[in-house]
Amino acid sequence: MNRKRSLLFFAAFLLSLSTGYAGLDPDQKALMKKVDSQLACHCGCSLTVSDCRVSMTCGESAKLEKEVIGYIEAGLGEKEILAKMREKYGEAILAAPTKEGFNITAWTFPFLAIALGGIIAFYYIKKWKTPTAEQAAPTVDDAAAQTADGSSKGLDEYDSRVEEELKKLDI
Repeated sequence: MNRKRSLLFFAAFLLSLSTGYAGLDPDQKALMKKVDSQLACHCGCSLTVSDCRVSMTCGESAKLEKEVIGYIEAGLGEKEILAKMREKYGEAILAAPTKEGFNITAWTFPFLAIALGGIIAFYYIKKWKTPTAEQAAPTVDDAAAQTADGSSKGLDEYDSRVEEELKKLDI
């Protein structure tokens, strides 16, 4: 077990040397990881460069990482490195679209679609819950309220009919 562990550490050490960032100071390594997490890998895995490098170790992510290390060693900051990579590879190199120009639609459209869907759903639920005139059947109270002179003529007729029916049952 101890031998396996030491082989694993040795392999990790060799991997760190092969990436080319063994000579970077901690601030530069942090910058590299931050930039790599904002760049998309071109190998087709749909991961960021840092995620692809950790999980797949493809040739594309290693090449892009070495390019980022070159920019870091040249003294460029995060925004400058991302701008250089965007110039060289186009908008597709960025893992997330920028928040400017036409790309604003990619950031705002999902929220607008959810809001519009909510408004439409609210409209149809309200329409579904509100009964129409033909669905609302008139009740006994409605018949009494509908008399023009305000008397309870509708209720009197109903009561007299109930009394007649009860008398027929008593025979």
